[in-house]
This record gives sequence, structure tokens and C-alpha cells, in this order.
Amino acid sequence: MLNKTVSFLLFIFFLPSQLYAQSPDLKKLEDSLAVIGPLVIRGESDSIRESNALIFQSLMKQTLELPGAYEYTFSKLETASILKSPDNRFRLITWVVIKRDQTAYNYYGFLQAKDPKSGKVSLHELVDSTDNIINPEYLKLRPDNWYGAIYYEIIPTGRKKSKQYTLLGWKGVSNKITSKVIDVLKFQGTKPVFGSSLFEGTKPARSRVVFKYTQQAVMSLKYHASSKEIVFDNLSPSDQNLKGKYEFYGPDFSYNAFKWKKNKWQYLSDFTAKNPKSGEGKKVKVRNEPGLLPPPKK
Repeated sequence: MLNKTVSFLLFIFFLPSQLYAQSPDLKKLEDSLAVIGPLVIRGESDSIRESNALIFQSLMKQTLELPGAYEYTFSKLETASILKSPDNRFRLITWVVIKRDQTAYNYYGFLQAKDPKSGKVSLHELVDSTDNIINPEYLKLRPDNWYGAIYYEIIPTGRKKSKQYTLLGWKGVSNKITSKVIDVLKFQGTKPVFGSSLFEGTKPARSRVVFKYTQQAVMSLKYHASSKEIVFDNLSPSDQNLKGKYEFYGPDFSYNAFKWKKNKWQYLSDFTAKNPKSGEGKKVKVRNEPGLLPPPKK
């Protein structure tokens, strides 16, 4: 059965360069991606997952390079996150390959950027460089040096000439630690850059915020558009002697937030959680745990 599956996948892998090059068909390519995707996520062995990840990546690139790909919705593709910015400026496609024992997470992705003047769409491959990035909270990064994550929300901020996009993402780390990320995407001319010093609460201001906690916990990180606030669980260790050991961190039933004000994300360490329907809220005293916003590393 395995040999038949591998043969079929090899056939799919080489098919686009022979058939689709003559007659591009986004629907057929999506069907192929939909077949390969589950093997990337749930393959029976690491070798099956890794080999199919390379096929999936190559096929996705060929697909996104075709005319009309930017508008194509990929409604059948359930193994990748596909997000388009509200102003139609860009689209992010991200996915992850996880080792069966969950000791390693490798992220893949593409960024399609649409020039607001010419309408021309450029394609940028996102290369996960997490293992080589030291102190990611303070770095500006290019697509070929990406702090990989699966994005689930895009928040446009700033004015037209200085518009930036805040990204909320999930980032599995290991079989003990998981994380969530608040990142920023901006364009310098036509070149995309990840990270921007928008996050107040430490000096210097952070370019992105990374929350690390035990894989056994669930952390809430949500944007409330009506109040322009990113609200999230406060994270603390299960014992004060375990500070800095993130596999023992989790939500402590209090909350923090970043509020968009004066073109910055201002950190709220004493946050009022409100019922969005009634507008009523209860003030919550929040401890400023080092696991949430640790001081810069020297």
C-alpha cells in the first residue's frame, strides 16, 4: 500500500511541469494539494511527512505562480492557513510539519503581495529560520529569515502611507512547550519585513511578542476590534521556583492587553475585562510575570 501511495505522489509531483504547464488548472492543482496535505500533517512516519512536505511546498509554489492564483480561494485545502488582509494588500499561506513525537515543528509558507498601484502580484517564499534566530522579540526579519508560525488573524494598523499589519499566530515548539506570537508585517517599498517596534512595555520597544507555555495548556490571544485591544491570558509558573521554565507556565485566570493608541500597541498590565454585549467589566489585578514580558537579553 505504501509503495502505491508513493508512486501516486511522485506522479502528482511531476504532473504540473508536464500537463499543467500546457493547460494551467488551479482546481486540479488544489485537488492534488488536498490529497498530499493530510500526509504532511498525519503521515505514519517522519519520513513520509517530510518527503510529502517537499512535494507540497513545490506544488504550492507552482500553483501560486499561475495567473489568477491570488484570487483563487483554495476552499478544499484544510491543512494550511490561508489569510488575506482586509485591504487586499497581501495573502499569507502557512502550514507546519510536526514530528510524530512532537519534538520538532518546521514551518512553511508563502506571502503573496499585491502592489497597490500596478496590481502586480509578487510571491515570496517564507523560510523558517527559528533555530538560528536569537532573541526574536527585537529583530526585523525578511521572508528568507522567518520566525515561523501559523497565522490566524491580520489586524491592519496605521495610516495609508505608514500602514502596518499585526499578525496573531500559533507556534508549536516541542512536546513540552508551545507558544503564541504577535508579529508585524510591513512593506518597505515592495519588500516585506516582519517585525516593527510597536509594542510598548519594555525598553527598547519590542518588534514582536512571544508567549511560551506548557503544551498541556490553552492560551487565549484575541483581538477585540471595537476597543482596538489584543486581549490575552496572563502566564505564570505553577510554582515561583520554576520561573523561566516555560514548560511549567500556564494561564493564571487573569488578563493583560495591548491597546492600539497613538500608533503604538500600549501594554495594559492592569486590564479591565469587559462583557462585549453589556459593556460592563470587572477590574483584574495582573501580575507582571517575567514569562510574559521578560527584560531584553544582553
